[in-house]
Amino acid sequence: MQKGFTLIEILVVFAVMSALLFSSMAAFDSYNRSQTFQTSVANIVSVLNVAKSRSLTQVKPSQCGTKVLQGYQVSISTATSTYLLQVVCDTTVYTLSTGTLPSQVTFAAGATTPILFAVSTGVVRSVSTVTINGYGKAKTITVGGTGSISVN
Repeated sequence: MQKGFTLIEILVVFAVMSALLFSSMAAFDSYNRSQTFQTSVANIVSVLNVAKSRSLTQVKPSQCGTKVLQGYQVSISTATSTYLLQVVCDTTVYTLSTGTLPSQVTFAAGATTPILFAVSTGVVRSVSTVTINGYGKAKTITVGGTGSISVN
C-alpha cells in the first residue's frame, strides 16, 4: 500500500491557498489606500502647522531681504492637487516648498484663497476649510480665526 496525497487533495489545498492569498491581497490594498489618504491629510496639517509656527517665531527667510515679513501662507490648487508653503514679504510672495497629493486623492472644489498666518500672532483673517477626498473618504481641515487647526 502506497502513502501519499491524491490529485484531488492537492488541488483542494491549492484552491484554499489561492482564496486566502487573494483575500489577503484585497485587505492589503484597502489598508494601503486608507494609509495613503491618512498620510495626505497629515501632510496638509503638517504644512499648516509649519506656516503657523514660522509666523509665530517670526522666522524671516533670506528671500525677504530688507522687506517686511507679513506672515506665512499655504496656497492650495484644486486643479493640480498641489499645495505650497509660502512666505509673504511686503506684497511679494515667495514659495518655500511644494507638495502634491497622490493620485486618487484630491482637494474638493471650493475656495482656493491662501491661508495666511499673520506674523507674531499666528491668527488668520477668516476661518478657512480644506476638504480632501480620496478612496471614498473625505476629511475636512479647519483653520480657526485664532490659527487653531482641526481635522474632522
